[in-house]
Amino acid sequence: MRISFTVRIRKTGCWICPPPISHRYLAVRSGIGHFGYSGNIITDAELIPTEPLPEEENYCDECKICLAVCSSGYVDPLEKVTVNLGGKEFTYGKRRSNSRCFLVCGGLTGLNASGKWSTWSPARFEIPKKDEDFIAALPGAIEAYLKRPKIKGGFFICLIPGNRMEYTCSNCHFVCHPDKEVRKARYRMLSESGVVIQEPDGTCRAVSPEEAKEFLKAMPLERRKLYESVPEE
Repeated sequence: MRISFTVRIRKTGCWICPPPISHRYLAVRSGIGHFGYSGNIITDAELIPTEPLPEEENYCDECKICLAVCSSGYVDPLEKVTVNLGGKEFTYGKRRSNSRCFLVCGGLTGLNASGKWSTWSPARFEIPKKDEDFIAALPGAIEAYLKRPKIKGGFFICLIPGNRMEYTCSNCHFVCHPDKEVRKARYRMLSESGVVIQEPDGTCRAVSPEEAKEFLKAMPLERRKLYESVPEE
């Protein structure tokens, strides 16, 4: 089966059109896993297609810790999506604009609103609250990203031709576990992990929020602008 992708920026705030068939939907319908509230597929099953897994075995209890570790606000905390697959209904939290994930998970910015921890992106630009504001936030964040020290590795992306990006998050996957105590422990691990900064050679490391502020403050103004918004004097 061949599935093609069409990439385009639109006024709707969606930066990439999904394929005509969702692999997540097929995975649930074929018995590979369950929908977690985040809309991700959660499973520890061998990848052998079967009938859908019994709902009573779904360990997602809608704790929404996956939402707590998502700095982009990608999944709506209240509104849900229900899909009918082969006569069976499946439900998960409604996903907002994909531009949210591009901006934060893609590494363009990553500081949590609390200011106490971040993704592995060293940038600290403000993360918009409304879907419609994400498209406007992308050009400046991309320009700053391209001027920062180059990362090692990463993947090519069609929206920034010839340049690599680094997937800096996936926290929603990390915290999801059958044992709720493990989820809580992983949440604490992330929220207490500190803030990421970038050295001139491109190396990233985690430091305390206070150390990160001092590190940015000591930068030359033009370099600092590549990481955070600086008020004009």
